[in-house]
Amino acid sequence: MALGPNDLRTAVVGVGHFGQYHLGKYVHLPGARLVAVADIDRARADVAARRHGVPAFTDYRRLDGMVDAVSIATPTVCHYEIAKFFLDRGVHVLVEKPITTSLAEADELIALAARREAVLQVGHQERLFAAQLDLPALTVGPKSIVCRRTAPPTGRSLDCNVVLDLMIHDIDIAQSLLGTEIEGLSASGVSVYSGSEDEAEARVDFVGGCQVHLYASRSAERAERTIRIGQADGDLDVDFLNRTCRHARRGDITTTARHDLTGGVNGFAQDDVVALEVGAFLHSIRTGRRPLVSGQDGRNALALALMVNDAISVAAPELAETRAAS
Repeated sequence: MALGPNDLRTAVVGVGHFGQYHLGKYVHLPGARLVAVADIDRARADVAARRHGVPAFTDYRRLDGMVDAVSIATPTVCHYEIAKFFLDRGVHVLVEKPITTSLAEADELIALAARREAVLQVGHQERLFAAQLDLPALTVGPKSIVCRRTAPPTGRSLDCNVVLDLMIHDIDIAQSLLGTEIEGLSASGVSVYSGSEDEAEARVDFVGGCQVHLYASRSAERAERTIRIGQADGDLDVDFLNRTCRHARRGDITTTARHDLTGGVNGFAQDDVVALEVGAFLHSIRTGRRPLVSGQDGRNALALALMVNDAISVAAPELAETRAAS
């Protein structure tokens, strides 16, 4: 299909499991046109390219001059190098979470995007559903937040532990509601089948008095993605898998409001968070507005996730010593 006069030329770097979702959005969302794919796996790149009728490359640098915007869905360790390459050329970047492996790398990308006036968005998809619910407006004086995020083993994303793989989504949601200042933190984790933590839990005390409990597992029997927010007017129960929000209000008569989003976005199902994510990315490029999940938001989530990992590292030898003494 030919490019329209206002179409953004787009590509996906990393066309594995998650990159495949991005490909379909650029093909069908209005105002964008997929022009290429890149993946170090030649066979995988060729399959994706043939499916969408675009050229394939094993070196992302071959996209120089061909694209206006890219999605980066590679292993986390590659995010910094690839995002830096495109941002330095003024290409808009949507990078999957976590933004990078270190805060120094994240800071450099944020500064580079600002200098080049390029959009840098981070793939914390759950924030799109929270925005649809207007969750910040529903959250009034929260005292406790309990987050549970579990999934059966998939064999993917093993380049990082469960904190950076799954828990970071809920960290981002909590920070969007409470800010980034904390007063205390404790955490623990265990490796089940990989070389890093596959289950982890953390307690974070935020400035203002809200206590957040986070549990994440990628070795569970079933998937669960829920948040319960306890506040003076009742409990908010958000189910990110089933796309519902139940508000049980306190008072003389308990009433329950159930927010159930239906419909779609540009032909995609309403629960297609990647369509929402890519659509928001394209909107930010066209309007110049700050992305819903900016590079700074991604950096903030990474900072707290790394603090959780540090707390797990401290707790591990202490737990081992306790068990040895018992």
